[in-house]
Amino acid sequence: YYAGHSDVLAGVAVAADSSVGAGLLSERSALGSPPGGLETWLLLRSMRTMDMRVKRQSESATKVVAWLDSESGGRKFGVEVVHHPSIPSRDDHKVAIEQMPGGCGGVFSIELDTEDAAKKFPGKLELFR
Repeated sequence: YYAGHSDVLAGVAVAADSSVGAGLLSERSALGSPPGGLETWLLLRSMRTMDMRVKRQSESATKVVAWLDSESGGRKFGVEVVHHPSIPSRDDHKVAIEQMPGGCGGVFSIELDTEDAAKKFPGKLELFR
């Protein structure tokens, strides 16, 4: 999510325990994994648009998820379960809306009702803009 241009790979290691954090810092220093100047600049460039990108991803995912979870949408293609906290019928929906007022994120998954549906589903997808 940080690098919106897919031209840098970076991450964060976080530890609640200070001794684990000290070990991570030691390993990072010994292995030379801190990002260089170019990587840092690429990350900063991408982080300027991160807020907008994440909001749009969340909005798009919510629309796709609603369609996948509908009888006239994904259900007719064998979608049995859609996993995304934006779905009102999910047990975690209320908590998700309280904790994520800006949207529930762009990642979701589906379960299809049969193996045959799983084989056919990718061929039924279309690119839309």
